[in-house]
Amino acid sequence: MLTSAFRLTALAALLACAAAHAATSADSSADAAPVQEGAERHYQECVTRAEQNPEEAVTLATRWRDTGGGIPAKHCLGLALFNAGKARNAAVAFAQAAADLESGKSQLLGGPIRATPGTIAALYGQAGNAALVADDPASAYQHFSRALGFVSGTPGPQRGNLLIDRARALAGLKDFKLAKADLDKAVGDLPDSVDAWLLRAAARRQLGDLTGARSDAEKAARLAPSEPDVLLERATLAAMAGDIAAARADWQTILKLAPGSDAAALARTNLDQAPPEADAPAAPAKQRAKQSAK
Repeated sequence: MLTSAFRLTALAALLACAAAHAATSADSSADAAPVQEGAERHYQECVTRAEQNPEEAVTLATRWRDTGGGIPAKHCLGLALFNAGKARNAAVAFAQAAADLESGKSQLLGGPIRATPGTIAALYGQAGNAALVADDPASAYQHFSRALGFVSGTPGPQRGNLLIDRARALAGLKDFKLAKADLDKAVGDLPDSVDAWLLRAAARRQLGDLTGARSDAEKAARLAPSEPDVLLERATLAAMAGDIAAARADWQTILKLAPGSDAAALARTNLDQAPPEADAPAAPAKQRAKQSAK
């Protein structure tokens, strides 16, 4: 993956801002302001602790959740669990926070909040990304599908990123046809997303559409000409088409750009196994070119 599968900081800020707005709308009395300010500070401190000392933050957030902390406590618990290396448990915490917000249990930072589709989708998206990290593509697919249900009619970056993430889950389930369908929409929402073009190239390769795959890989390469994963995909497709010279050029570039990477290890193996350019037939190259799973 070219970008992080986990988008946390932006959502934390979104929740904090939404909470402050909701509290102001719900109760404008002078007495409510200190309560809200203290609750927001509690949340921000919890998020900071989740970054700096996640194991301790798990304990604190669990206690806060169990004493009525509501959605912010569950969200902070998810952050702490993820940072502590417990992605599967983090997915559960995020999904619980999302379900609470969806169902109207919207206690947030000490004040009620009107759940917006974007906020609910973001929380389910975090659950999906945590499930991906936990190597649970089936659960990830369910979370991303739930998220997309809230923004499916709203083209733009949030929908595009969720479509990319769900395509990753579908690839993990080996359903490349549905993955491509999601990526067809994603490239429309995010035409400059390297991930979208690269993942669609990989999906098309898996579906046997080498012409379409090479076109997508070239688009990804124009957007990120020095990205090893992009070059590896383009080289794989070139080798499958019998264009060993082009494949070699990309493999050699990968070795120069990122000699210690996984992409470089695959490039080195492919270079060692590739036939000389002069005698390279197209068919054997299909077996020789190796590519990391997408």
